[in-house]
This record gives sequence, structure tokens and C-alpha cells, in this order.
Amino acid sequence: MIVTVIIHLLFGSTPFWLSFAYVSIALALFLLRSLRQNLAVTDSISQSPYRRLRNYFLLAIAGSQILSSYFLLMY
Repeated sequence: MIVTVIIHLLFGSTPFWLSFAYVSIALALFLLRSLRQNLAVTDSISQSPYRRLRNYFLLAIAGSQILSSYFLLMY
């Protein structure tokens, strides 16, 4: 996120929003893959009927990462 602030100071608003989108999506994907790998260690959960619910939960956590990044940058 520090990179996006520096880009905003040097280049203005449009490159800031592009870099913010890139960095936020990269952080969300990293979080999603890390959580999925940690949860996939247990084989009993992957066979349970709650597998779809777990995937939706992971997507919600990754989406909240983007929202929290926006909140921290703007306020």
C-alpha cells in the first residue's frame, strides 16, 4: 500500500487507482490461496457437505481484504 501512496504523490489520481486495484487484488489472491492451502491440509473437511460454505467464506474474507485496504488508504 505504500507503493500506491508514492504513485499518487508522483503521478496523480488515475495511476493511483490502477496501482491500488492491482495491489489489492494481488493481496486478496495471496490471502485466498494461503487460506485455502491451510484449510486443505485436513482431508475430512474437504469431504464434508460444508465444502461449498467454506469456499464462500474464503471468498468473503478475500473480498473484505480489498474493502479494508480501501478504508485504510482513504481514512
